[in-house]
Amino acid sequence: MHKAWGIAIPGLLLVGAVVLRNSDPTPIQEIRNLVFDEYQRLEPRHYDKDLPVRIADIDEKSLAKLGQWPWSRALVAKVVDRLRELGAAVVAFDVLFAEPDRTSPQSVADALPDDPSFQQVKLQMASLPDPDRQLAEAIAKVPTALGFALLDYDPGRPEARPKPVGGFSTLGDSPLDFTKTMPHVVGALPALQAAAAGNGAVNALPDDDGIIRRIPLILGYRPENAQTVPDALLPALGLEAIRVAFQGRSFTIRSSHAQAEAFANNVANGVGAIRIEVPPGGPSIIIKTDRSGALLLHDTGHQPERFVSIADLFDSDFPRSKVEGQII
Repeated sequence: MHKAWGIAIPGLLLVGAVVLRNSDPTPIQEIRNLVFDEYQRLEPRHYDKDLPVRIADIDEKSLAKLGQWPWSRALVAKVVDRLRELGAAVVAFDVLFAEPDRTSPQSVADALPDDPSFQQVKLQMASLPDPDRQLAEAIAKVPTALGFALLDYDPGRPEARPKPVGGFSTLGDSPLDFTKTMPHVVGALPALQAAAAGNGAVNALPDDDGIIRRIPLILGYRPENAQTVPDALLPALGLEAIRVAFQGRSFTIRSSHAQAEAFANNVANGVGAIRIEVPPGGPSIIIKTDRSGALLLHDTGHQPERFVSIADLFDSDFPRSKVEGQII
C-alpha cells in the first residue's frame, strides 16, 4: 500500500503540474514573471559589443541639428544614402511611413490658397522632386526592412497586407493556432514597400502588468469577416532584418506534431522553433521560441554602445566601423 502511494503521489503531482502548465492560469503567470524578473536582476545578459546590430538614434542632438520630427522623406533618404555609403548590411525602420510626406512640395502647394497669385508658385512646386520617391530610390539601393503595425482596432484607413517578401512553410500544427492574430494593419506606402527587401511587424506584446518580457517573431493577420486567409503569417521586424541580412528566402516553422517534436507533443502544443532558409553554404539559423512563436528576452539593460546619433553620421570623421556590416 505504501509503495502504491509512493508511486501515485509523484504521478499525481506530475499530472497536476502538466495541467497547470497547459492551462497557464493568471496566478501562475504572475509567479513565473516575478521569478523571471528576479533572474534578470541577478544575472542580466552580458552585452557583446561585437554583435553586428546598432541603433541609429533620433536623439536630441539629431533633432537640434536636423530639425523636429517627423523629418521630410528627402532627409530620411539622405540618412539611408549615408548608411549605404558607410557600408550598412541592412537598414530596418521601426517607424511607419503610412502616409504621403506632408512636407512634400505637392502637399505644400495643395495647402496654398486657390488664388491666381499663387498659380506660378504652385506650378514651380509641382515640378520639384517627390520626397517619397526619393526615399523609395534610396531604399532600393541598400537592403532595407520596413515596419508595419498589426492592430486590434479599425484604424479608419485603407488596409492591405504588407508586401510578402520571404514566404513561410510549416511542419506540424498550424502556427496560426498559437500566434497572436489581429484583424487590422497599418503599413508603409506601397511604393516604399515595392522598393524594400523586407517588411516586418513592430508589435510588442506586454504582459498584464505592462512589462514587455517577450517579443513575437511571427504574427497572424486575419481581416474581420474573412473565413480563410492565405499566407496569413507575417514576420516581426527583427526576424525579417536577420532574413534580409543573410539573404534568406523563407522561414520554416516547426510546431507540435512535427516529427522532431515527438516528445513535446505529449505535454504541450505550440510553436517550437523558426528556421531561416538561407542560400546553400550559408549558416544554419534556428531560433527557438515559446509556444506562441515569441522570443523570451534576456535583457542587457540600456547600453550606450548600441546607439549611434544620426547627427554624427554626417560628420566627416565619423568612424565607418560603427556602421559597416551592421544591421542598423
